[in-house]
Amino acid sequence: VVDEPQVHMARAGVLSAYVEIVLASGDHPAARDAADQLAAVSTELQTPLVTASSRYATGAVLLADGDARAAVDALRDAWTTWQEIGVPYEAARVRVLLGQAFRVLGDEDTAAMELDAALSAFRRLAAAPDVARVKCVPVPDQPGAVRLLVVPKVSEALDPAMAEPQPSDDTLARI
Repeated sequence: VVDEPQVHMARAGVLSAYVEIVLASGDHPAARDAADQLAAVSTELQTPLVTASSRYATGAVLLADGDARAAVDALRDAWTTWQEIGVPYEAARVRVLLGQAFRVLGDEDTAAMELDAALSAFRRLAAAPDVARVKCVPVPDQPGAVRLLVVPKVSEALDPAMAEPQPSDDTLARI
């Protein structure tokens, strides 16, 4: 007999990863559909972990679709939950997206605060690739131009040789 909550938890993990993968590949409709499915699983399970994952996925999709205001609301929910359950890495990832959303909204001061907080958290966690990515967060030309830099590109996952050049270990040590 399969334990239904375990199946839903596993599905939530897959959906969360899928949202990030398809967003990185530019397939916003597929990401939106997966985020909606994750929200349904979150409603069913009502666990903080799945709720935070769902709100993060929803915020990421809204931001990628150019709805930064709605993204901020979802991302703040995600950040609060990650903080409450003590998951600093995920909380820092949320702050990167919040920084991007505030840049889209034209609030550079709040964007800088969020990105600085994310950078500080990633440094404390010794998450060097994330430190480098935060330092490269672009100022978008338009809402649809936001690129989710915390998510590796699909091509990088499939073939590391296709990865964008990364700073050397020496450079990262100085950051």
